[in-house]
Amino acid sequence: MSLSLRDVNEILEAIDRSACDDVVLEIDDLTLIVRREPNPALLATGPLIAVKAPSVGTFFSGSREEAVAYVQVGMAVAAGAPLASIRVMDLWTVVTAPAAGVVAEIRPRDGDLVEYDQPIMALRSYAA
Repeated sequence: MSLSLRDVNEILEAIDRSACDDVVLEIDDLTLIVRREPNPALLATGPLIAVKAPSVGTFFSGSREEAVAYVQVGMAVAAGAPLASIRVMDLWTVVTAPAAGVVAEIRPRDGDLVEYDQPIMALRSYAA
């Protein structure tokens, strides 16, 4: 017996509706293994950590103007991961995550002026 793409899609939809985290389906010489990855946002239950601007300047969510944002709300980040950039004249400073967690809030918009030590993001940390 062989599985069509439609069969596989129906199996995946059934698994998605179920409460199963791991499913192993063996049919003849075919083995289909499906594992549900935990949502990192659900694992982050620790306190909020304020991420503050390291200097006065212009806030950008990416590495440069018009660049793709480093992070978005709900995204898991590792300690030291780049979060945003601050430009002062032609000097760019990368703002990094002080701890591992999930981005809970991004306050300024691209092009907004920020002050030294101004909270610009919040991370929800992982419980210890």
